[in-house]
Amino acid sequence: MFENVCILSKPPCDGDRQVVGPSNLSSVVHLLRASGRWTHVWQLNSTLFGSAQSRPRLWGVSFTLEDLAMDETCAHELLDELMSHCAEVERSALDDFLLPEKHPIVQAQHKEDFEKAFAQPAADSLDIGKLFESAGAVSVSPKARVGGKRNADMEATRPRKRARTSYPGQASPKWSSAHRHAYESLDEEVRNMVPNYVDPTGHLLGLHPALGRLTQRQREILHLKGVLHVPENSARVIDLSQQLSFATLAEDKMPCVTPSGGKFLTHRARFLHGVEAMRFQGLEFDVEKLASYKSRFLLDLAGNAFEGGTCCATSFAACVFLAINRRCSQQSRNRPETICSAGLPEDPREEVPAEASNRFLDIFD
Repeated sequence: MFENVCILSKPPCDGDRQVVGPSNLSSVVHLLRASGRWTHVWQLNSTLFGSAQSRPRLWGVSFTLEDLAMDETCAHELLDELMSHCAEVERSALDDFLLPEKHPIVQAQHKEDFEKAFAQPAADSLDIGKLFESAGAVSVSPKARVGGKRNADMEATRPRKRARTSYPGQASPKWSSAHRHAYESLDEEVRNMVPNYVDPTGHLLGLHPALGRLTQRQREILHLKGVLHVPENSARVIDLSQQLSFATLAEDKMPCVTPSGGKFLTHRARFLHGVEAMRFQGLEFDVEKLASYKSRFLLDLAGNAFEGGTCCATSFAACVFLAINRRCSQQSRNRPETICSAGLPEDPREEVPAEASNRFLDIFD
């Protein structure tokens, strides 16, 4: 079994968008074929198996050709049908995976957000998210300018060593440019409005302290994406760690959980907790045990983990296929004239239509 991102199925293109070679996935399949294996690949999304997390991925299984007791076309159709039975699961709602707002874990997160929102920043601290000044957008953030000077100093003091072009947390000029062009396309009245989502009395901040932790860049992304008031009535999620072009609002579902930890729940007016991120992976976890770990660690773990429902469906389809293939192999020894061919040229045997294997699917009835 193997899993990877869907982009691997697309062939590389040159500057004129002309295909210049096979896709990464095609190369892998050919290498497996050369080693005596045949491969079946699905493009699966965890929403097919009941999860509210949208996580499209390539999932594949590879078997040895010498063990295949049926025609390859028959085998591919059988695996697709097995997977289609596994995917007949109704998708759960987003809130089914989220903890109640009065849960002790969420309340502890609110307390931490409240303390950080009202904490006094250090005298030399820089807000890398604040990419705009009162007069309008700036092309480079303050920390990026500091980073540029730091690079120059490194070049002067250590000329033989390669200087770093970026630093952790440094704002990208490309991100700044995207914000600037987006704001320039708006009306002047809207462009001059600075959304802060916090009422002057501080009542809303007391209820939703995570609003006080939003950086200027994050507030602008919310504003440009149409989130004018929080909390919203509809359940929507947006990844505020992404740049403007990639930050999209997902309706009643969770975008692919990533280690960034920037998933903002507009109807809850807070960020996704690490315990909740683990719940989106399609596995049953003990919430109380997870609570003993830091949210940052759980977000990183969930963002790099296999989605459990999709992994289980792939494993199940492969195991059932192996059982059916074994029965075909047993029948081939008893009735050689009715078995399916493995597609090998040195073994010319009569093939059985793909429908012949459907009789084994009564396990789902």
